[in-house]
Amino acid sequence: MPDTQSPYDQIRPAIDELATERYRGNRDAAFRHWAFKMIFLDQQFEDEEVEEYTQIDAPGDLGVDGYWPDRDARVVALYQSKHLSADTSIATGLLASFKGVVEALFDPEFIATSQNAAVLDLHRELTSQVCDAGFGLRLVFATSAVLGRQARQFVQSIQGSDVRVRCGADVRACPLAFEAFDVSDLAVRAAEDNEPPIEATDVDIPRADARYHVVEGPNKTVYITLPAAEVVKAYRRYGGALFERNVPVPLGNNKVNR
Repeated sequence: MPDTQSPYDQIRPAIDELATERYRGNRDAAFRHWAFKMIFLDQQFEDEEVEEYTQIDAPGDLGVDGYWPDRDARVVALYQSKHLSADTSIATGLLASFKGVVEALFDPEFIATSQNAAVLDLHRELTSQVCDAGFGLRLVFATSAVLGRQARQFVQSIQGSDVRVRCGADVRACPLAFEAFDVSDLAVRAAEDNEPPIEATDVDIPRADARYHVVEGPNKTVYITLPAAEVVKAYRRYGGALFERNVPVPLGNNKVNR
């Protein structure tokens, strides 16, 4: 029988559980926490880490509910969540306002007026990572409502663009990425996260954008290039079966397997 639950009904139990266990029934805070974990699934954050990265959510936060410096990707992710009615349609203006907060976060005079200590910490983090180390910015928006066509087009239009930020006496161009996840997007990620590992030798990672290179010879070799996030997702689904046909695996932890 097909699943007739709405996307929000599918994610609500996890939000309710977090609200009860960690946020004294505050479902807005629970959604903020849960959506952060879903979006950054490949990082496998513990709940305590999520609380640390989202503690900025308070009066005077400029609409930023969390941030995470991704040193591997050399970007600082700025996170905003909106726990709204599932039948609400997100307006483009809300996303534009989130993008617009970047300029304020780099303005030391504006930041000096903030009463939120976490905002001051974020300003220092941005100055260090973006101005000094050359990191880019990644805006991440999550909502329990619906992203309409215009909202998604707005997000797409920003990809690959730059944003002007103030670094001391200079104004610099900083690479900017923008991602937005609505209730349906988050429900899909949650379903993938809940899939049990499959005990099977054969695994299937269907990727239309994967690149293949075949080397013919006595031992035919196939090289496949695909996004690392897809490998992480496959490992969550297949577990150790993903590497079962790798010859050194049965050797255990030795000089070959480190």
